[in-house]
Amino acid sequence: MTGYVRNDTANTIANGNVIDADALDGEFNAIETAFNASTGHNHDGSAANGAPITKIGPTQDVVASATILYPRITNTVSLGTASLKFKDAHFDGIVYTDDITLNGTAITATAAELNTLDGITASTAELNIMDGVTATASEINVLDGITASTTELNYVDGVTSAIQTQLDNKQPLDADLTAISALAKADGNIIVGDGTTWVAESGATARASLGVTIGTDVQAWDANLDQIAALTPTDNNFIVGNGTAWTAETPASALESLGVTATAAELNTLDGITASVAELNVLDGIPATLTATELGYVDGVTSSIQTQIEQATPAGAVAMFARNTAPTGWLKANGATVSRTTYAALFAAIGTTFGAGDGSTTFKLPDLRGEFPRGWDDGRGVDTSRTFGSAQLDQMQRLTGSFRSHGDSGAPVAGVFTKTTNVVSSTWGDGTGDTDTVSFDSADSPNARTSSTTSGETRARNVALLFCIKY
Repeated sequence: MTGYVRNDTANTIANGNVIDADALDGEFNAIETAFNASTGHNHDGSAANGAPITKIGPTQDVVASATILYPRITNTVSLGTASLKFKDAHFDGIVYTDDITLNGTAITATAAELNTLDGITASTAELNIMDGVTATASEINVLDGITASTTELNYVDGVTSAIQTQLDNKQPLDADLTAISALAKADGNIIVGDGTTWVAESGATARASLGVTIGTDVQAWDANLDQIAALTPTDNNFIVGNGTAWTAETPASALESLGVTATAAELNTLDGITASVAELNVLDGIPATLTATELGYVDGVTSSIQTQIEQATPAGAVAMFARNTAPTGWLKANGATVSRTTYAALFAAIGTTFGAGDGSTTFKLPDLRGEFPRGWDDGRGVDTSRTFGSAQLDQMQRLTGSFRSHGDSGAPVAGVFTKTTNVVSSTWGDGTGDTDTVSFDSADSPNARTSSTTSGETRARNVALLFCIKY
C-alpha cells in the first residue's frame, strides 16, 4: 500500500514466533497512518493503491460503476437538503423526474405541454417579455392546454378591456343583416323576404306580396271615419250620430239622445259599484211591477235572507195548521219513518227521541194525531216522572161524596148523586120507613156533556187541526 511503511523491521511477527504486543501495536499504527494520509494511495486498482471504492455510505447506500451512480434501494437517497444545497447542476443528456417544484411551487404542466416549447422560434427579445413577470406558477399554468398559435395570441396585442365583453357588445356577423344593410332606403319601401334573400319593395308591391287588398282585407278610406277623426276629443264627450253626420256631445246631451231620464244624481248611485256583469245581470228578468219600496226591503240585510228565515223557525219546531196538508218546509207530525240524510237538520234537532227508525238511515217523527200537547215538566214537579217526548194516557181526578138517609124519602141529594125511593118496610137503625137507592153518574152533574153512549175519555171542548214539524 502506497504510504505504508512496515514497522516490524525485525520481522518478529512471523509464523512460529512469539508476537510482541508492542510490535503488533506499532504495525497497526503504521497501517492507520497510511489510511489517514492525504497522499500515497489512490484506490484506483493499481499496484499498492488499493481497489476502487464503488460503494459509500453507512450501509453502502450509494453504488458507483463506470457509467452509473445509483442508490442501493430505489427512492431512498436525496442530493442535498433544504439547508445544504448543491450549487449548479450540469447535465448533458436526459433528466427523468416524476415532479418538478420551482422555488416551492409545483409545476403541473405535463411533459407534452412543456414540449410545446420545443421548436419555439421566438427571439431573445420576445422571450424577454417574460422578464419581470410576477405571475405565480398557478397563473402561468392557465396556459396549460392552450392550442392557440402565435398569430392568434397576437390578436390580443393592444386590447384594453375584456375581450368577451367587447364581443358581447358587438352585433354578430349575419348574412341576413348584411343583405338588409345593402338595401336602398327609398321613401315608403318595405323590407320583404323573397324566399332567398331580403329585398326592398314599394307599398303597393308589398301589399301584393302580403295578399292584402284595400277595401277587402283592410279598411279603405271612409267618410264616416273621416268625420270621427275630425272630432275634438274633449274630455267626457261622446260620439253620437245626428242623422246626417257624427258629432261630439256632452254627457248630458248624450243621455238625452239615448232617452235616459235618470238624473246625474241617480246615475251616480252606481259610483263605487264593484258588482260584476254577472252579478248585475241578476236583475235581468225582475218583473216591472217590483217597486223600489219592495227592493228597499233588502236594504241593511247582512247575511242570507233564506238562512235568516230558516233560523226564525228552526228545525224541530211544532205548529198547528188550519189545513189538511203540510206546508213547504214542514212534515206532518204523524209518527212516520223518514231519512236521516234527506232531513239532516231535523234529525240533528230531535235525534231518535220519538223512535230510531231502522237504527242507521232513518228516524221517526213524533205522532201528535188526536193528542193534546203538554209542556214538559223539566224538573218543575207538576207532572213528575216524565221523560221528554213521552206519551200519557187520559186520567181523571178522584171524585168523592156523601149522603145521609134515615127512612125519610124526602132526604135531599145533590151533585152526582140521585135517589130512588122504594116504599117497603125496612129497619134502619132504631126505626122503620122507606128504603132509598142512591146512584152515582157524572152525566147527572149540572151542565154535563155526554154522548148517547158511554165516552172512553174525559176531554175539553176542542177543534181538530193539523200538527206539523219543521224540517
